[in-house]
Amino acid sequence: SISVVLFPKYNHEYARSGETEYKRYVGQTVENTLFVILPFSAMFCVFAVPVIHVIYESGNFGELSTRMTSNVFAMYSLGMAGFCVLDLINKAFYTMRKTMIPLLINAIVLALDLILNAAVRGSHSELQVALVTAAALTVGGVLALIAFFRTHRGALHTDRILKDLAASAVMAAALFFL
Repeated sequence: SISVVLFPKYNHEYARSGETEYKRYVGQTVENTLFVILPFSAMFCVFAVPVIHVIYESGNFGELSTRMTSNVFAMYSLGMAGFCVLDLINKAFYTMRKTMIPLLINAIVLALDLILNAAVRGSHSELQVALVTAAALTVGGVLALIAFFRTHRGALHTDRILKDLAASAVMAAALFFL
């Protein structure tokens, strides 16, 4: 939903400025979005049981259902940032009328997801399926970033993203042990 809101602004920025300025703008939106998404992803992973309990647990959806669902929810929450970046960068490419690159990246994500899901299929573990799907989305997000910013290295501040990622990981660890 974030990219749906930003899509008209992307179009406006691209029409108003050149490619370098546009990529700088997209880089800022990705950085700011990850600044918000990464801590939420960590919190959803750590607090999956209470979140699912509050939202769903009642009637036939009991404690066992909450535990099973929350474990899968926790694994999928790890892929939120990758999915978000993939979606934002896809819209940025569409604004530039470059549709082949996101198509190829999404095909890679789909193929990777199918391969990884086939690898864990015999385990019958919903957790593993959710985790490999989150991993495939994250790989897709990284590939999208590389493809979009490869010619404009200064448009994305990876050091800021890595700091946000490290801070979110530390926060998740602290919350988990508390």
